[in-house]
Amino acid sequence: MQRVRPVVLRILESITAPAIVRNSRVDYLAANLLGRGLYAPLFESREQPPNSVRFTFLDPAAKDFYVDCERTAKDLVAHLRSFAGRNPYDRGLSDLVGELSTRSEEFRTCWARTTSVTTRPEPNACATRSSGSSTSNMR
Repeated sequence: MQRVRPVVLRILESITAPAIVRNSRVDYLAANLLGRGLYAPLFESREQPPNSVRFTFLDPAAKDFYVDCERTAKDLVAHLRSFAGRNPYDRGLSDLVGELSTRSEEFRTCWARTTSVTTRPEPNACATRSSGSSTSNMR
């Protein structure tokens, strides 16, 4: 797993809003306390290490977490396709796609159908235990 530099961790802890650090494979590498709270279902999922795509396709809790789980799933697969085009030899991505392909028919179907497209990110809404629903422009 990728490491987060100590200076980034110090900055993350100083942020007074929910904050996370993710890589291009949407692995969650670090989070401040509020970020861990906001994304608690993902961090607490039995599907580890924490990753948006793994959570979305393998954990039933994702359907309650994301307001529009189907759209989120399609967007995440399109993002991975785009990343794969730019980094065709990324071992971590190959491992993730292989894992999801063997464990989720929904992922296999979506991966086969999806082409990478560059679009302007739209808000990604999730429902949280403490604050109801939340919208983020983060990808």
